Amino acid sequence: MAKNIDDPWKRFIALSEPNLSRNCYAHVSCICRKDDGQLENLNCCVILSPMPTIEGPTGSNLLDAEGLVAFRDTVPPEKVQGLLEGLRAGLVPPELLSTGAGLPLSLHEYQPLCRDKFTAAEHLNLYPVPVAAFLLEAEPSGSTRFFVDGQDERLERSLPSCDPPYNDLDGLVRDLAIGHRWSRRPRLCIVSPMWLEIGVAEQVETGEIVMQVLTRWQELRGDVSVALLPRSPAYLHHKALMTVASPDWECEKLGDGPYSWTSRVAPKQPIGPCDVVVNYRDRKVDSARTGLPNTRVLAHQFLDPDFRALEKRLGLGDNKKPKADQFEEGVAWLLHLCGMSAAHYGHKDMQRAPDILAFTENFRVLFAECTIEPPSLDKVKNLRSRAAAYQKRVIHHYGVEIFVQPALFVAFPEEELTDGELESIHDLDCVVVGTTGMNKLIEGAFQGEDAESMFFSVVVNGREWRATKTSLQ
Repeated sequence: MAKNIDDPWKRFIALSEPNLSRNCYAHVSCICRKDDGQLENLNCCVILSPMPTIEGPTGSNLLDAEGLVAFRDTVPPEKVQGLLEGLRAGLVPPELLSTGAGLPLSLHEYQPLCRDKFTAAEHLNLYPVPVAAFLLEAEPSGSTRFFVDGQDERLERSLPSCDPPYNDLDGLVRDLAIGHRWSRRPRLCIVSPMWLEIGVAEQVETGEIVMQVLTRWQELRGDVSVALLPRSPAYLHHKALMTVASPDWECEKLGDGPYSWTSRVAPKQPIGPCDVVVNYRDRKVDSARTGLPNTRVLAHQFLDPDFRALEKRLGLGDNKKPKADQFEEGVAWLLHLCGMSAAHYGHKDMQRAPDILAFTENFRVLFAECTIEPPSLDKVKNLRSRAAAYQKRVIHHYGVEIFVQPALFVAFPEEELTDGELESIHDLDCVVVGTTGMNKLIEGAFQGEDAESMFFSVVVNGREWRATKTSLQ
């Protein structure tokens, strides 16, 4: 796909064929300056999607202050090609943007960069895209200044009084899903997701391998396949490539969510851990590992055969709520079983230390506090402050770039926290893992997932509870 094409725009269009050929919509989020009867782009993000709606605020007047306007629009399939051509040419006609204030959208002379490789889903959490995607990013080639002196400060002071209100310019950009922070230079980003991911990949007690592929595309057209790859050289002859949507696969629409394609493979003999890979034509899109638990789980099983001691310490199943010190010990065990190097520091003579520190090999750290009661906001603020100080000191003293994630492990289901409590915790960049999330981690350890996957499972799932609860109400 898209080989030997020097023009970044043409290469991106070729890479976007899976969406464009399926009559996708384009969700446009834009912050512009109103100038001389047209809108001049400052920060803009376009997402190609099979879905006709997008989460979050939409409309033509999301901001109108200090000469700046913001809008979010959904462009229908029949106008998407014209939109992309307009973006490339530097001028989008007003008839292509139903909420664009009735003015043409002007863009600077951008220097585009097309990323041929996928950007992984965990690095796309700034956009409402849960899967890997291709990106085309562009900025003007020369220096461009679009604020007169003091205008940006006046705009930022006025944002909390707008309707809807915004905390600051970075908050405005995040709320509109344009990026992580406000760019002082004009910027354009077009996202073309591959709407495919593995939902389930596991071996069950019968020896069958259950595989589930989730997709937002209604038609697969024989373009999607799943590869089953045993990890042991002794079972390489059991490799298999299966076309999704063939007669061996069952399809189900999950409410307003994605389509689910499920199949079961029954090897003639146990084949141990496997990699399950979903492909779009000749390109790998997502993968998961299934099979035997990792060696830490097997070793623990010798000492705690039914995992009752672990479940007791975590308050899982029918067990009552554990004591605080038992819960801390159980969380340390759990993160150890997930492949992380975990240490328990929750002792009275270690007042500035977290209850648990857990490391992956790639300099990612969980800075974890454990609580058997709903956490106070002061406790969360204190956790975030200590995590930030820890990260700063490590970087300063050792010159090692690390990512430190503050996390709260709670001895009850995440669902018991109110929306307000979740909102406050997530606004402080902390994640919450309760008994529901801990059960998922145990399942991942039994499936042999590596420490990096488990780390992101904590971070991503911990942040998804707010969105999940809101969408279910």
